[in-house]
Amino acid sequence: MPIALGRDGVLFKKVFGFVHPRLATPVYNVILTGLLACSALFLSLHAATSLINFGAFTLSLLLIFQ
Repeated sequence: MPIALGRDGVLFKKVFGFVHPRLATPVYNVILTGLLACSALFLSLHAATSLINFGAFTLSLLLIFQ
């Protein structure tokens, strides 16, 4: 999802829309997702679901009011 939003210019195109020329993978998106997943190890289930709900709500507002 972040690469599609990056390609469309909704998120920062330099970071989220970047595809490595040799590997043909979205390297920055993979690294960011991995860091986010590792940080989720230290959250409780309640905190994680609250962050997910807030993130989905914020993203929907960004897409509606752009």
